[in-house]
Amino acid sequence: MTPDLATYQTAANAVYQPLAAADIAKAKATATTDVANQESLKGQISTDYQAAIDNLTTTTNSNVAKINQLYTQRLGGNFSGLQGNDLGSMFGKATQAQGTIESTRANKLSAISTAETNIGTTLAADISSIGSKYQSQAASSAQTNYNADVKAQQAQANSDRNYNLAVEKANISANNSNNSKADAAANKFGYTQSKASGNLFFHGAQGESVSLADYMSGTGKNGADIKNILSAGSAYDQAAYKKIKSLNSDTAILSALQAYDKNNFYGFNNGVN
Repeated sequence: MTPDLATYQTAANAVYQPLAAADIAKAKATATTDVANQESLKGQISTDYQAAIDNLTTTTNSNVAKINQLYTQRLGGNFSGLQGNDLGSMFGKATQAQGTIESTRANKLSAISTAETNIGTTLAADISSIGSKYQSQAASSAQTNYNADVKAQQAQANSDRNYNLAVEKANISANNSNNSKADAAANKFGYTQSKASGNLFFHGAQGESVSLADYMSGTGKNGADIKNILSAGSAYDQAAYKKIKSLNSDTAILSALQAYDKNNFYGFNNGVN
C-alpha cells in the first residue's frame, strides 16, 4: 500500500507546531517586557515634568518678588512703568519656558507611543515569520520522510519481485533438470532381438531387463508403437501382433494382449502400462 503523505504531514506538524508555539510565546513575552519598559518611562517623564513646572513656578515667584522689591523698596515705587515692563518680560520668558517643558513632555510621550506601536508591529511580523518558518520545515520534513518510505517500499517491492523471479527461475531450472533426467532415463530404455530365436529382450534405464509393459511405461510409447515392435519380433510376437493388428485404441490393444499373453511374458497382466 502506497504511503499517505497526509499522515506524514500530521506527524511533522506534531513536532514543529509546539516549536512554533514556544517561539511565538517567547516573542510575545519579549514584546510585553519591552512595552512595560516603555510604560515605565512615563512615570519618570511625569516626575521630570512636574519638577520642571515646580522649578519654573518657584523661579517665577522669586523673580516677581525680586522685581517688586527692587522697584518698591529701592526706587520708592516711582518707576511703575519700568516695573511693569520688567514683570511682563519675565512672565513672557516664563511662559516660553513652560511651553518648552510642555513640548518636551509631549515629545517624550509621543516617542513612547511610537515605540510601543513599533513593538506591536514587530511582534506581528515575528509571529508571521515564525509560523512560516516552522510550516516550511514541517512540510519539508514530511516530504523527506514520505519520499524515503516510498523509496524503501519500492526497493522492498523490487527485492521481493527479484526474489520471486529467482525462485521461479530456480523452479523452472529444477523442472527442466528433472525433465532432462527423465528424458535421459527414457532414452536409455531399449530392446534387442535375438538372432537365433527372434525374441525381443527389453532393458530399462540402468540396462536391467524389463518387460514390454515396463518398457512401454518407461518410454511413454502407445499401442501403435507396440504393433511396430511386435510385428518385427519372434513367431510368438508376430502371433500377438496379429491379435492387435486391426485394433486402434490403446485400451483395446492392451485387453487383446492380456488375453493372448496368458503367461504374462509381456508383463501387461500385472496392471503396468
